[in-house]
Amino acid sequence: METIRGRITYANVMSTLAVFLVLGGGAVAAVKLGKNTVGSRQLKENAVTTSKIKNGAITASKLDPAAIGTVPTATNATNATNATNAMNATNAVNATNAVKATTATNADNAKTADTAATATNALSLGGIPATDYTSSDCDSTSGAIKGFAEVNGPAVNEGTYSTAGVEFPYDCSGGEVLVRKIFPGIFHVRFVDSPVQIALASSVSGELNTASVTRIGTGEFQVSIWNETFKENVNGSFTILTP
Repeated sequence: METIRGRITYANVMSTLAVFLVLGGGAVAAVKLGKNTVGSRQLKENAVTTSKIKNGAITASKLDPAAIGTVPTATNATNATNATNAMNATNAVNATNAVKATTATNADNAKTADTAATATNALSLGGIPATDYTSSDCDSTSGAIKGFAEVNGPAVNEGTYSTAGVEFPYDCSGGEVLVRKIFPGIFHVRFVDSPVQIALASSVSGELNTASVTRIGTGEFQVSIWNETFKENVNGSFTILTP
């Protein structure tokens, strides 16, 4: 030992220390961790703290919604205005469907127009039943029609009253409507047992034919059919009405 101590000098100590430091640094370098060599097994529990996580490093695809649960702001989102509006939007669709359903029901009812209220109204005009536009009382002054007929001129008998040529007749007295031909284009029309004093006539044959009517007695009228082209009476057809 005395021999060794006698040989130890300051230079020897510094040289040995330098070698140790060099070798020590190399040893540290020898155990330096390589890239992608640390896994979950190498990490201690609770080793990764919030401050060690880079902002934005954890994305939505890395999160498990079931594991997260409801966060405080998500609870408020349950009552959010948009969520309420979403419910209203659903109801709006249902409301639209309800209108369509009502329309469909009305369409089904429209198929049974025979029983529809408006079909009943079609039997009247201005609230007055169709039967009230004709009168079975010849003495009435209500303005209802007391008689009418359409006369087929060429089919009317000459000289004798008859129903020949008379179509769609009506007489308030319940009697017949008779017609006879006096001359070509000149007819006498009689509403049997009717007290009417006024009649109106209109030609229904030929655009240039006109009809004129003259009273010749109670319930009896003369109708003339005039043709403007030929300047003479013709055996045309006409309608006659007595108010």
